[in-house]
Amino acid sequence: MKITMRAILINLNDKQKSIIDNMMLVFCTAIRYSFNRLIERMVIARRSYGFKERVPKILVDKFIDDKEKFNKYNEWKKWTVINKNIKRKVGVKPDLWLINRKKLLGIAS
Repeated sequence: MKITMRAILINLNDKQKSIIDNMMLVFCTAIRYSFNRLIERMVIARRSYGFKERVPKILVDKFIDDKEKFNKYNEWKKWTVINKNIKRKVGVKPDLWLINRKKLLGIAS
């Protein structure tokens, strides 16, 4: 469920503006924190039920050199290795992966 609230704030002094800014900062941080915890709990629950989050074959083919060694890792380690290789080739910024992913995977020119 999405709740959107709008308000027009007029004639606020600096103290009131700083109070509102602090409230928004705390509220937004709390939402981000709770969302991150929700995702972590979902991942832990999936793994406790035995679900495997396999690395797609196209990522393994493009970013892994030693496939025998890679196949001996557990699922968590495989994703860590893929993530490090992508960061090494693309850079640390996630938006670069979104922009260049087709070119890096060889599915676009």
